[in-house]
Amino acid sequence: MIARVLLLTICLFSSQIASAALPCELWTDSQRITHVKAADQEAATYCFGYLHGRDRTWQMDYFRRTAFGTNAEIYGFSRLKGDMMMRLLDLPRWASKLWDSLEERERLWLARYTAGVNHGFRVAAQQSTQEFLDGYPAPEKWKPEHTIVVMLLQSFDQTRKSFFTDWEETRAMEKWGTPSVDLFESDNLPWDTTILKKGEYAVNTYPTVEYNSDGKVKENLWGRFPTPFGEESGSNNWVISSAHSRSGKAIMANDPHLELRTPMFWYWIHLEIPGQDLIGASLPGLPLVVSGTNRHVSWGLTNAYINTADAVRLNKQEAKQLESFRPVVWVKWFFLKLPIFFKTFERMVEGYPVLPLETKSSRPLVLKWSGFHIKASDLASMRLMASVKNVEEMEKVLSGVGIPAWNFVYADTKGQIGQRTIGRGIRSTSKYAPGIHEGTLEEVRKPEFFSPDEMPHLQNPKRGWIVTANNRHWPKDAAFFGGRSYSPGFRASRIEEMLKATNKHDRESFSKIQCDSQINDGRYMAPLLVEALEDVDWSIPHRAWLEKLRKWDYSGGLDCEVCPIYRRTMDLAMDELRVGEAGFWRLGEAEDKTWELAIES
Repeated sequence: MIARVLLLTICLFSSQIASAALPCELWTDSQRITHVKAADQEAATYCFGYLHGRDRTWQMDYFRRTAFGTNAEIYGFSRLKGDMMMRLLDLPRWASKLWDSLEERERLWLARYTAGVNHGFRVAAQQSTQEFLDGYPAPEKWKPEHTIVVMLLQSFDQTRKSFFTDWEETRAMEKWGTPSVDLFESDNLPWDTTILKKGEYAVNTYPTVEYNSDGKVKENLWGRFPTPFGEESGSNNWVISSAHSRSGKAIMANDPHLELRTPMFWYWIHLEIPGQDLIGASLPGLPLVVSGTNRHVSWGLTNAYINTADAVRLNKQEAKQLESFRPVVWVKWFFLKLPIFFKTFERMVEGYPVLPLETKSSRPLVLKWSGFHIKASDLASMRLMASVKNVEEMEKVLSGVGIPAWNFVYADTKGQIGQRTIGRGIRSTSKYAPGIHEGTLEEVRKPEFFSPDEMPHLQNPKRGWIVTANNRHWPKDAAFFGGRSYSPGFRASRIEEMLKATNKHDRESFSKIQCDSQINDGRYMAPLLVEALEDVDWSIPHRAWLEKLRKWDYSGGLDCEVCPIYRRTMDLAMDELRVGEAGFWRLGEAEDKTWELAIES
């Protein structure tokens, strides 16, 4: 007992000594939000890192291990393929290049944060969390490059849908043939809505395009990339100007759709220094509040899903210029660590990887991702978000951010509102063909991106509100095309519907929008299902469910009996048909026989 008391005293004393060296005051409120009061920005940045390191040691190390492809050292063979895929991506290479090119100001910013992180790691080691008690090894020291690699990891995780869309479209075209192009399009769908409306974008007429698919794609990638931030990464945000609020002030809402987990994804923090009072959500590993307020401007973000990545098929001649490499991954096996190096990958000399997508043509598919082309200047603006004073300043700051790709909406105390899509989107002035396309090494080396002025952005629209929910940016007659990776407009159209239903909004009406549980796709899909299934000779339980589906009001509360079977039916049918919601609806409207068989089965 004496020994335990002595050990506890030593630990508490050591913790006090470690915390006493902090250049700031810290306290935690009843909602578990940590508050930081510091004399200047340098001290606040150090304490930002300290809190991330102290409170999220395991989470930060897990993100870092995921990016470096070393999770199998801890978790064994279950993480082998994921580690191999991350070695293929080689994010540390790109992070190191970015770090080397940063200006001194940004290097000092990340260095201060890093010093704080390592201070936090030392304090956390004195009172281990369950992960470390269960045998997870103590983390190595954090480096500034690790912050950049976590940023790249999150960016890739939430933008890779672009090149997966190419692959999924190719698979769908194998099943339905080239005349099926409408199965991929969002145009003229009853639920479709875009972020920018008529009069808010440049107009153009797309030229006619030829659709073709010359290489069949098998069912799966050799191994999936890890998903450290969740399988589904959708979000909503919306903002109204002062003209539409009861208070005469702008109101903004941000609803990231994230899985429940421990520790939670976001780390809430309040930073107070002379001239700046900032509170909001940060990602452990990054010294940024990505959704928050500073008493002058409030901002929030969603995934943009503008095209940032393509799978480019090379011809045989260019494929000869690729190089092979075989990464070594260490894997835990009982009490041993074994080196595994059985998989050979290919990449360009510059490091752009060849995707391990198995195709009938066997021609290599190179990943063209805009994240490989981030410059030091694309990072510099991020740290300025916290100190903007109005919508105009926020627009200027965000227009300089080249990290792909998020939608920010924001509002200031004057009642102004705005929207800006950040990052580098692959530039297209015409609607290109679905599926994997032919390309060259030079195209991958020097892709063409939208300029900041061409990227979707908007300030103070006449309608007085802006909504983003992973839906597409431009309508079909716009001068630019953002790809087909967007989510359907169900959520965005529902939010717009509820915003229009009330002329003057307040906290209560925003809460109703935030907590709305309507299954908006059910309004369009359920009637098709009922019509297709009502003549089938079902059993009594099936017939009872069909009757409930017919009378369904599309609410999705916890007591919804229709919802689980409806959702499972939709998922299985779309998977068998190899289409998304657009194709599913169009096939149903056309009373396609293959569609009907998929529903019945």
